[in-house]
Amino acid sequence: MIPNGQILFIGGKLGNEHQSMKSLLTYDSNKDTWQITNTVGAAPQERTKHTAVSTSDGRVILFGGIINNVPALPQLAVLDTSKAPYQWVTLTEEGPIGAFSEHTAVMANNYMIFAFGKNESETKELKSNNKDIYKLNISDPLKYKWSLLASFEGKPTSTTSSNSSSSASTPIQTDVSVGNSSFSKNFELKARWVVTIVVVIVALICISIFAVYRTRQYRNKNRVKNTYQHKLSSNDELDKNYI
Repeated sequence: MIPNGQILFIGGKLGNEHQSMKSLLTYDSNKDTWQITNTVGAAPQERTKHTAVSTSDGRVILFGGIINNVPALPQLAVLDTSKAPYQWVTLTEEGPIGAFSEHTAVMANNYMIFAFGKNESETKELKSNNKDIYKLNISDPLKYKWSLLASFEGKPTSTTSSNSSSSASTPIQTDVSVGNSSFSKNFELKARWVVTIVVVIVALICISIFAVYRTRQYRNKNRVKNTYQHKLSSNDELDKNYI
């Protein structure tokens, strides 16, 4: 869904036929109407198993996907819906990460976060599941920059490159162990609080039970004492009457 309330259906198949990127099926959620929306500019290849996310300023970021079991080109494309008609724009991609399919992507402020899926850049025999999480900086509408957000492959931290161009295209690895350590500390702190609260509650229950027991014991003792004194008084009255 883009900011004007329209839902764009980008790519995919209808039966065995790939859907065109030049004419998009559109649903207007405000008017409850369907229509075909034509686009201008250099449209990317048709594809399936891709993602499309929208930004707050009306851009739709298209990434990944395959056509006839090979990566669709280009892997990264942008549709500008702030213009009429909608326009596919040419962009600069820094630090490309390769071709992917069956992944997921979400927007977070000025970043598209990308995870999971299959790495289509590898050969068919070596094709594997993606275990890294990447982020795409989209703050510049014409220049998009990839970087590594987190890795779970145990890769070594990237070192400084000998030249600026290779350094710009090298993903920066995030130390996820810091996050795990923080999570462990928070979990341990919460667990201590839970244990403390449980102990306090149990102690209060025990004190209440003991107080109730002592109160009943005191009342029973007074009841027995009063009963005994009443009997003594009755006996004294009987003795007096007898005399």
